[in-house]
Amino acid sequence: MYCSKCGKELTEQSKFCQHCGNPTSIDKENIVNQPDSMSLETPANDKAFDKKKKRLWIFAACGILAVLVLVISFFSGKNGVVGKVEGLLKDDLGTSITITELYYNEKQQACLVEFETKSSMDVAAVYLENGKILYESDFDYYTKKFNNASSSSERGKWSSKVLEYGDLAMWEFAIASNGATDENGWKKLK
Repeated sequence: MYCSKCGKELTEQSKFCQHCGNPTSIDKENIVNQPDSMSLETPANDKAFDKKKKRLWIFAACGILAVLVLVISFFSGKNGVVGKVEGLLKDDLGTSITITELYYNEKQQACLVEFETKSSMDVAAVYLENGKILYESDFDYYTKKFNNASSSSERGKWSSKVLEYGDLAMWEFAIASNGATDENGWKKLK
């Protein structure tokens, strides 16, 4: 029930409108149902509004899901590995590089990469889990030092350095002799 004077809601037992003081029980014509002109939204409009809100949420959720799929696909798979390796090499060398070949071994979580800088070409074994990088140029340097060592203690020092690069030499040999195959676990990404 609503007051005919101010249009505010009334309790059924009230004799006067608690908002404007208009009598309610003396003259039954003063108490009327809420006129349509005072209604902001009808129940049918509420349902339509709720449907629009639901559609909006569904479209927003689909849009967010699509963006997430794009982000995940960008940072995973081929582009993710190449990008991560490129970032690690740039951070380590402090210069821009261009990757010419990249082989990825998922089991090892590592890559064998041929790349060039402004001044030279090099090959590196890059461990993705811990960011460790072994360069072929360093391996060649340590091998030369080992070969030119004058004492057994000096040879021992350089041989331990050469042994650290065992994975790089082994991986490079496996790819050079057999190619990148499922059997040897290597996939050419670039």
